[in-house]
Amino acid sequence: MSVTIVSCFYKLHTSKHTLNEYDTWIKCFLLNINTNIIIFVGKNEKEYIKRIIDMNSTKKICIN
Repeated sequence: MSVTIVSCFYKLHTSKHTLNEYDTWIKCFLLNINTNIIIFVGKNEKEYIKRIIDMNSTKKICIN
């Protein structure tokens, strides 16, 4: 059976946590996952997510 996770990552003007906390969490998530993932991102976040994904050879899909 194949599993695909669907998630999103957007930087908001106001949030409950700091950008550094979200940065730590998203890196931990993306670098340790071993399944396909679809990530919805904003135009400004696309390159940031691609750089993290490139650190892990697991198949991933980034959608803008």
